Amino acid sequence: MSMLLISRQNSSIYVKNRGILYTYMLEFFLLKGGIYENNSDFK
Repeated sequence: MSMLLISRQNSSIYVKNRGILYTYMLEFFLLKGGIYENNSDFK
């Protein structure tokens, strides 16, 4: 029972961390795209 609970907690933490990672990646790509757009505007 406790083993099952621990594995469930680990899986939920793993999913949460993956969600945070995807959010950071999305923000990074959006920021990168915005920087590239600004650079093309300055040219």
